[in-house]
Amino acid sequence: MKTFTLKQLRYFDALARHGHFGQAAAACAISQPALSVQIRELEDTFGAALVERGARAVRVTAFGADLLPRVIDSLCIDLVEAHNGCEQITLIANSQEPDTADLIILTDRRTDPGGEPLAVIRQIAFNGAMWGMSPSLEAGEDGTLLLNSEQTGMGRHPWLQTLEITYLDADTGFAVTGYHYTTYDRMSAAGFTCDFDMAGGHIHMESYDIDPETEQEVVTEEDFNLTPARMPLHLWQAFQESPGPCGDGLSRFFETQF
Repeated sequence: MKTFTLKQLRYFDALARHGHFGQAAAACAISQPALSVQIRELEDTFGAALVERGARAVRVTAFGADLLPRVIDSLCIDLVEAHNGCEQITLIANSQEPDTADLIILTDRRTDPGGEPLAVIRQIAFNGAMWGMSPSLEAGEDGTLLLNSEQTGMGRHPWLQTLEITYLDADTGFAVTGYHYTTYDRMSAAGFTCDFDMAGGHIHMESYDIDPETEQEVVTEEDFNLTPARMPLHLWQAFQESPGPCGDGLSRFFETQF
């Protein structure tokens, strides 16, 4: 299957909301014929009609209505101080691997309707929508974005993780500046939790186990202070599991500094 562009998805979303090519074109700051061409190309990509065209209005087809729910979550927060308005952040199910989600960060449509995406990160998170484990977005402190994901409904080792995403500068763009990961063994109840403050240069780890003699939980805590680090967002991979514990402190803030 041919690939589609983010702009085409934005155009289709606008058309579905307005139900009219003229109004949708105005909202997207493009001409009506250009919008029509983009929607046709998107339909060619999927090999099916997305809308039924009428004399005065359009109606989304069953296939088009099925496409729209691929949007998992969206949020509008101010991530980039230099830009007016808030950035539109969207999680959408990956078209090739629906068990993963893509993260899309766009400029504010109201102030920059035709702007290019600030970031497009493919397969950044596990998407277990059919098991009630969809990833989610949340506004963090000091203009950060939190991306939460989980795999808690299957397997012996369920896990939860949160990425803290921060816009650093025009050269670096977005980076992972914080990371939380927790998991446990359903059989033994042993587990561990890691909190990484990459921007501040600190790791806090806790491991949990059951004392076989007392049958009481034993908690061990460790703290490490390291040189602050950052991981460019585009290097983060989906299903990034962190055993050992927590990837040996993500190799103690990455063996290679970026």
